Amino acid sequence: MKKFVTGVMLLAAISAPAFAANPGGYAAIDLGSATFSGATFGGTGGNLTFPNPGSFHISGGYHFDQNVGVEVGLAGIGDSTINSGFITETLKSSAFYVAAVGSLPLSSQFDLFGKLGLASTKIDYTSNFFVPASASKGNVMFGLGGQYNFSQQFGLRVQYENFGKVEFPAGTIFTNKPVSVGLSTFTVGAVFSF
Repeated sequence: MKKFVTGVMLLAAISAPAFAANPGGYAAIDLGSATFSGATFGGTGGNLTFPNPGSFHISGGYHFDQNVGVEVGLAGIGDSTINSGFITETLKSSAFYVAAVGSLPLSSQFDLFGKLGLASTKIDYTSNFFVPASASKGNVMFGLGGQYNFSQQFGLRVQYENFGKVEFPAGTIFTNKPVSVGLSTFTVGAVFSF
């Protein structure tokens, strides 16, 4: 991944055409992985970590100019399952968000961007031993990334997004205290401008 980012930055530095984000709409598809933080309940006993599942995002947005835009998106997160002895536990999540997007063109083709907005984050818990539970919450979300524009219609982006935490109340997942579980993603995606 470091080689990819370094290569993109090098291409951006030597490129001549001006492909920076122009006013107009765009759609994006992003693939990557998700991370659950603080998920220590049920049979995990705080000793096991849920593996990072896959993440699939679809989004659309509008650039008002080369520096300011808005984006709406949906992140679907795959199942993350752990086995602790005879107990199997699975987390599945999704997040819907609306965010302001700020872009900083570093060259004619390469932009850095940041997102700040609101997300509705949901995490579902299932187990072959414990009672299933679900928690959701509206959170502040943020994201950081970079985008390389091959043309005025197509670009590739790399981004990190944090969708905040949801809280499972005490007693819902075999715990005597509330458990806050955070969700974040790291993705690579294609951006189609129109």
